[in-house]
Amino acid sequence: MVDADVICCTNAGAADSVFKRYLNKRIFDMVVIDECGQGLEVSCWIPMLKARRAVLAGDHKQLPPTVKSQKQNNLLSYTLFSRAMEELPFVQSTMLKVQYRMNEKIMAWSNQMFYNNQLKAHKSVEGHE
Repeated sequence: MVDADVICCTNAGAADSVFKRYLNKRIFDMVVIDECGQGLEVSCWIPMLKARRAVLAGDHKQLPPTVKSQKQNNLLSYTLFSRAMEELPFVQSTMLKVQYRMNEKIMAWSNQMFYNNQLKAHKSVEGHE
């Protein structure tokens, strides 16, 4: 048995032989899936089946996963995060309203189109050129 408070891996990594060998029966208190807005739903279930609770972190309004398929309405292009936000009324979500990556002019269009002008650029980047 592995004695660790935190284990970091990719979604698919949670199905690795190391987990099967050393952590097979262990159920974690919580799994945090970062960039969940870009993770395939099926991949998110791998670590979630090993935990009692899940935190899905990311932005469901950003680009979806890249799927190279000619089929329209491909279910693989849909994320667990998007589905949770649309179909589960009891899901608690919090929008982080300060971003640190781009200046106000660059983020203006997406801020208006997707976030109802709720995003604010942090002072360290708001006028960055």
